[in-house]
Amino acid sequence: MGSIGHRVTGEIATNYLSATAKREICALIGGESLAEATSWADYMRSSPEEFWRYQDSPWHYLKVPVNQTYLTAKKPKEGDTVTALEKFTKTLRDRNASKEDKQLALRFAIHIVGDIHQPFHDGNGKD
Repeated sequence: MGSIGHRVTGEIATNYLSATAKREICALIGGESLAEATSWADYMRSSPEEFWRYQDSPWHYLKVPVNQTYLTAKKPKEGDTVTALEKFTKTLRDRNASKEDKQLALRFAIHIVGDIHQPFHDGNGKD
């Protein structure tokens, strides 16, 4: 999808946000727009930190073998887009989560929404 596709996803999402949601997002990421924040997770993949080198990669993809559904398919232990969205949604709703954790969760959640609409990020693993 690249940064342009992710930014389009963020811009479309912005048009559907309530005023309250826009205020909450601004409180987390300041003057950065949702469109700008969408490609952050791909940008950070070049970081030498262990998290970016080993942990985040599976969250960008979803593989379901032919003749199976997500519910019947074997799930990767590292997680995937579905488990990542569940994790980050929980963090965003957690009143006790730190601002830093919520920033990471927001940026990842909006990035993953773009990823799941991309053919090369979702498929049967052989296509």
